[in-house]
Amino acid sequence: MTAMPNDVLRVKEIDRLIDDLHRRLEAFHLDERTVLSPETFEEEALADLLFIDMYRILEEASNLSFETQSSYPDIPWTQIRGMRNRFAHEYFNLNREVAWSVIENDLEPLQAMTQSFLAAYDADDARDGNSAL
Repeated sequence: MTAMPNDVLRVKEIDRLIDDLHRRLEAFHLDERTVLSPETFEEEALADLLFIDMYRILEEASNLSFETQSSYPDIPWTQIRGMRNRFAHEYFNLNREVAWSVIENDLEPLQAMTQSFLAAYDADDARDGNSAL
């Protein structure tokens, strides 16, 4: 797999951010209620932190090269760009239910893509005798 260097860095960042988001959900005992209807300042701040991670994931995914995106046609790239635009430009009107649905349902396939991409990159890199980034 011939990967653009920026894509490798972006995919690694997406993978790390998804891991971080899941760790935060677990560490702070965040669930649908605390994200959709925070009752305290702390819950609201933690939900906002998740949404910042989501924005960063969507931003990195939106900026992957056409070649990389084309290699993974099962990932809804157009919807990712649309969601990224909503996070960036309509944050104060963000539909938390949609954002929670993305966290619950859409990150797993994206992370599977990142792991597949990185495994293919590492295999090619090892075959070519190069060191990984």
